[in-house]
Amino acid sequence: MKILKSALIAAGIFLIWVLLLDPANRAAAADKPALTDGPAGEAELTLLEGMASLLDKDGKPVRPLVLGDRYRPGDRIRTGNKARISLRFQDGSHIRFSEFTTVELESLKVTETPKERNIRIQLLSGDVWINATAPYTGKGSLGIIVPKAAAKTTQSISRFTVFSDTATLLKAYQGHLEIRNL
Repeated sequence: MKILKSALIAAGIFLIWVLLLDPANRAAAADKPALTDGPAGEAELTLLEGMASLLDKDGKPVRPLVLGDRYRPGDRIRTGNKARISLRFQDGSHIRFSEFTTVELESLKVTETPKERNIRIQLLSGDVWINATAPYTGKGSLGIIVPKAAAKTTQSISRFTVFSDTATLLKAYQGHLEIRNL
């Protein structure tokens, strides 16, 4: 039993490294042009495996996502079967979405002068992994809104899962999160 537990922990650490910390992914992202610094902000699709769609306000697919596309506040995204995507934000943080995940991008604002970040993602269903490990010295945070709660961080690796009954699971692997009821 102890060996099985150790093996599961090792597999979890490896999975986190592959999904969030892989140096090849960081190097590829570093070669991309800078995202627009503006009042609304945007996020770039840096990983696309499987099928994912941009949705209209009623939740109906509008078009498939395309690697390199940029998304703005108000956009809704859904991943399909065996799909996963990653969005990179202006501050260098990443969020990865697993299969059958639906989110709405509420705020993506990041400014350099003054240095401020206000990124908020509403997780309607599914799994998201946050990688906000780059030291951030400005004001503001990266936040996830789930049914009945909200969490924000300035620096962490964490995972959120919203199940079909809206029960929510939060796991913090590194750093800290501030959680509050809605």
